[in-house]
Amino acid sequence: MEHAAHQAAHQLGPVLFERVSYLWLIPLFPLIGATINALFGLKLQRAYGKKVIHTVAVAAMVLSLLTALYAFQQMLGLPADHRFLQDTRWNLLTAGRVTVDLGFALDQLSMMMVLIITFIGTLIHVFSIGYMADEQPYWRFFAWLNLFVFSMLLLVMGDNFAMMFFGWEGVGLCSYLLIAYYYTDPEKAAAGMKAFVVNRFGDFGFLAGLLMLFWGMGGAWTARDDMRGGTYVPLPALNATAGATTAAQSVALAPVIDGVMVGPTLNFRELRDQIVIEKTGVKKHLQEQQLWGFTLLALIGVLLFVGAMGKSAQLPLYVWLPDAMAGPTPVSALIHAATMVTAGVYMVARLNFLFALSPTAMAWVALIGTLTAVFAASIGFFQYDIKKVLAYSTVSQLGFMFIGVGVGAYWAGVYHLLTHAFFKATLFLGSGSVILGCHHEQDMRKMGGLKKFMPTTHWTYLVACIAIAGFPVANGFYSKDEILWKAFTSEHLTLFGFHTPWLGAAIYLAGIVAATGTSFYMFRSYYMTFTGEYRGGQGHGDHGHDDHGAHAAPVAAAHATAGHGGHGHDDHGHAAPAHDDHGHGHAVPAHAAAHDDHGHGGHHGGGTPHESPRTITWVLATLAIGSVLTLFLGLPALWTHRPPALEHWLEPVLLAEVPFASKPHSWEWIFQGLGVLAGTVGWVFARWLYKDGKSTIPATLQKKYEGAWTVVYNKYYVDELYDATVIRPSVFLARFLSWFDGHVIDWLVNFAGWITRIFANIDGAIDKYLVDGAVNAVAAVTIESGRALRKVQTGRIQTYLYGALAGGLAVVLLNFLIR
Repeated sequence: MEHAAHQAAHQLGPVLFERVSYLWLIPLFPLIGATINALFGLKLQRAYGKKVIHTVAVAAMVLSLLTALYAFQQMLGLPADHRFLQDTRWNLLTAGRVTVDLGFALDQLSMMMVLIITFIGTLIHVFSIGYMADEQPYWRFFAWLNLFVFSMLLLVMGDNFAMMFFGWEGVGLCSYLLIAYYYTDPEKAAAGMKAFVVNRFGDFGFLAGLLMLFWGMGGAWTARDDMRGGTYVPLPALNATAGATTAAQSVALAPVIDGVMVGPTLNFRELRDQIVIEKTGVKKHLQEQQLWGFTLLALIGVLLFVGAMGKSAQLPLYVWLPDAMAGPTPVSALIHAATMVTAGVYMVARLNFLFALSPTAMAWVALIGTLTAVFAASIGFFQYDIKKVLAYSTVSQLGFMFIGVGVGAYWAGVYHLLTHAFFKATLFLGSGSVILGCHHEQDMRKMGGLKKFMPTTHWTYLVACIAIAGFPVANGFYSKDEILWKAFTSEHLTLFGFHTPWLGAAIYLAGIVAATGTSFYMFRSYYMTFTGEYRGGQGHGDHGHDDHGAHAAPVAAAHATAGHGGHGHDDHGHAAPAHDDHGHGHAVPAHAAAHDDHGHGGHHGGGTPHESPRTITWVLATLAIGSVLTLFLGLPALWTHRPPALEHWLEPVLLAEVPFASKPHSWEWIFQGLGVLAGTVGWVFARWLYKDGKSTIPATLQKKYEGAWTVVYNKYYVDELYDATVIRPSVFLARFLSWFDGHVIDWLVNFAGWITRIFANIDGAIDKYLVDGAVNAVAAVTIESGRALRKVQTGRIQTYLYGALAGGLAVVLLNFLIR
């Protein structure tokens, strides 16, 4: 009851905020670092070495983090319903009553995001010092990394949609620049372009949803009785503003209800106030609107979620994220695990008060998240590139986050965002440490036994595996358990206009399967990498592993890369296995796995593995500790008899009321036990099959079910499907249009030019011979007449007298004749 009363209290009035004047410094420091290194980095690196480059970049991050901590400290000193820091710098745009400001705002949700971005971002910058030490374009890497942090901070700190969209597009640009960091490698450059293009599809949906929301906030399309059209009535006119006699007067009066100006807005706080304050009528107004036979809120929610699907790699727009592993590993940790890919989750949570009004939109968010979680987890079962395993794991975990925000457990989805940032950053950076220690080798079949060579990396990787697998000793259990429990108890979702109380239970079942799979493939990666004997000296050259080895990877799919001209390249530009003379696939040689080679040539995987430098291991230890300590933010009320700390912190922001079915506490204990059981089952099977690399069962099962194995190993041929249905038709269309332009359009243009030249020649001839001829004839007659008359002018008086006499005689003669 107290919880409900607290929520109701927040719905009675507008957000109270505290004006501050320093929030702009948080994104400014990374922007300054990016500017210095981008403009002067090359000269500084040549003059003073690489140390000055990372000093500038890391210092910028530290200053940003310290400013964020200061803001956090100030926020803690404010009452819970007053924790909103506002810093408006200047106006960017004014159009009627709509204003867009360069404004920064921090509430409990954005404060959490800023702390994640600056803290983990700083650690990853430090990690990069050791990891990228051999890179020559060192300055460029840190410039782009700082620029990304600036864009991400802009995304989460902007107080309006315009600022968010600037950051949204900025992180997309920086992602492209960092994925294609090794742009001289065509495959890696292509991976960057793929990420950029796929995200454009999502961004189209985001913009369409935003414009539709803006349109809906302004009025309604009222249908006419004759069904041939309707009239768009502005919202103030609908509210019958006092004193208004026309719609135009109503717009001008701009009604203010309970201190809230009603009408179109791009400001998050103003939008929230208009919707949650019942007296404004905006909530009812939006719920009643329809467009093209669908409720307007459902269309808005789905279109905004399309934007989230692109940025946060959900089906079917997930395909860019696995290829994004072409970038350096710190990029994978920062952008594709901890921050950018969670932007879509943040956006849905930020607009929780809007999504909660449409059970249909929520259902689609949860359903797509569920399908993505299961789909990506299954692909991770059979990957051998350690970064690819983590990439599909990220896609799957993002699916869990969308399950949370989709069923209305907004705080749980956001909590999983936080826990994932820690354990997945640990895993990605741990994989980077492994790659570095194994001399830039990424194929897990050529690792093994690394725990004795890399003890710190081993322990931190193990802690992160425990966290993501869902054991109660680390943070992942608590966020994932809350998401699945809320999914099971959700009975409010709607699909295709039908109430679907069974959907929550179905989502739970799929989620528990995905959780089991998560534990399996993560511990599989752990056992293949760190247990047994080191296999780095095996399989070099052209043969790889024996076809009958426990970890052989037969590929019955040179078709898997049909979209690459039949050569079959993996995502890092290394050739995939070719066919034999009979067209059958051979075993994938271990050397065919991708490499994060940092631009180095030479032999991979040679030499003895070694532990990474302290700039790497200290960062790993810090993140691993965070993966454990953050569990205290989500201790369930079932254990402590009070709301989890993070739920209480986020309560004033995530205030949307979503109904959940009431279940006995005994059920909660049972479902928590099922969560632990799922993680245990996955771990036991992974240990049984892959510990020490001795079991032959994987190879036996692989041969027995080679058809199914091949489909999953080749990622269900989704890239090939895109290639056949989107890329090839698009390329064919582009080539056809190019041919049409060159042969038809150009011919028509040339024909028009030829006709024009003919008429121009005729016109020129008329002008030259007729017009100019007439003019010249007049001139010639004039000249000749002048010459004749000139002879009369002799200068002799006698001649003039004779002329005058002759003239006089002529006049007399004419006079006589006339008479």
